[in-house]
Amino acid sequence: MKYENSSESEYWLGWFIDLALAAAIIAMVLALAGCAGTVTPHQVRDHGASFDGNARNSGFLGFDSDGRGIITPSARARYNSLAALYGKRLDPPVGFDDGLTPTGTNTFLIDAQHLVDFSTMNRWKRQGWEPPWTR
Repeated sequence: MKYENSSESEYWLGWFIDLALAAAIIAMVLALAGCAGTVTPHQVRDHGASFDGNARNSGFLGFDSDGRGIITPSARARYNSLAALYGKRLDPPVGFDDGLTPTGTNTFLIDAQHLVDFSTMNRWKRQGWEPPWTR
């Protein structure tokens, strides 16, 4: 089919440009829609070390010669409150004072397994995870 003011090659060129433009728009819509469902976890932010009295030590003092962690009484209280919230979610479950041994210097020893559990529960709390019974 011929048109009065245009040649057949101009007709096909216009048709090809329209087709390429439509394909580019479809590709752009698909690319943008593909990223719409991306889920990113809540970013954990440090708020600084906690204080025990006037000492800023976060409750963790170091390791003893057997590899157990040495924690302060406030860290013990934090561990027990986290165990009450999230202890059932761990395998094996963690309860009040599990893995803790008192010392004669007003500190507590925590074994390696429960130190990892303590760290995990603390991360869950900072990420805003719900305790298991609220699900």
